[in-house]
Amino acid sequence: MAQKQKTGFIGCGNVRVAPYNPDGSFSNQWYELGETKKYELKENVKEIDPIISNRCESKGQAVETLYINDVGELSIDVQSMFSKNLALLFNAELEKVTGSVDAFSDEITTTDTTGVLAKLSLGNIDPAGFTVKDNSGTDVDPALWELVDSKAGFIQLKDSIPAGTYTIAGNTLAVDKDRMVGGSAVGKRVRVMFSGMNFNTKKHVENIVADVTLVPTGGFDFMASQYATGALTGKPTVNKELGFATETTVAI
Repeated sequence: MAQKQKTGFIGCGNVRVAPYNPDGSFSNQWYELGETKKYELKENVKEIDPIISNRCESKGQAVETLYINDVGELSIDVQSMFSKNLALLFNAELEKVTGSVDAFSDEITTTDTTGVLAKLSLGNIDPAGFTVKDNSGTDVDPALWELVDSKAGFIQLKDSIPAGTYTIAGNTLAVDKDRMVGGSAVGKRVRVMFSGMNFNTKKHVENIVADVTLVPTGGFDFMASQYATGALTGKPTVNKELGFATETTVAI
């Protein structure tokens, strides 16, 4: 008996994107989206309103119909949450933030003796050399305050600290991080390429979406108890240079 050929599809592969430049030219600067939970391409068709018969023998029946291609849709779910992917999910422009060690001195006035959580003017605080002084310049007992979040720059003045004005001084640590301002971009125009295989047959599969503006769908849960997933979607358009909206190659 001849062995039955495998035809079922189980996908695996890499998804890569490259942005278009502000002037509309293609950058050809690709990067991987990392772990991608879904890469779904949906080709849609649209039905033109049919001709409905009013003849007695066919009243109410469609006597002529026509289907035409409609705008397709690309859906991508990512699980690798590095900066470039987060910028896509937050509809944000990505910028690099760097800085050297910086000294600061803040004044905090409190009239509340039940404990105050105060935000300092800077974050990324170096806990070493951090001081709290009262209005006479005397160091405050460390038992009366706590640097509860050095990254965000929060200090807690504890219940037993007297009301008054305190000077808080110290240094920041050097910083090298990415910053994203949500809502500063209206989607990201990119070219997308899936390169992988049918895991069932081990045959190569490749798909190119020539021109699509990816926008986030759904929210991003910063307190997720499972690995977070971010959803992106877009409608492929025909690229004049390549001559197509999408192209798929499957090894036989």
